[in-house]
Amino acid sequence: MACKHDGQAALEEFKDAFERHKKDGLFNGLEELHRSWGHLSETGSHATVMAICDQFVNSSTDTEVVWGLKYCGLDIVKWEKSVFWLLLTCFTMEQTFFWGL
Repeated sequence: MACKHDGQAALEEFKDAFERHKKDGLFNGLEELHRSWGHLSETGSHATVMAICDQFVNSSTDTEVVWGLKYCGLDIVKWEKSVFWLLLTCFTMEQTFFWGL
């Protein structure tokens, strides 16, 4: 599958696979969880070669070679915000599933 940023056709393919009909199907009546799903799906890592390459980090200096892989796929600032969003999503899921609100 092409990256959604590779033009209009790729964007439409992405929307068909990941966005369209989810709100009315899987998330029917669960608007807040649908919004959380949309946000979290944009911040997590995806299992493609390009996604792995995007997570590769080279922190080498003139005297040291340091390679790494950002496991979660995010820099620390985005990771902190994502953890907060995850906590809010867990709260929403608890409210929805156990309290019916």
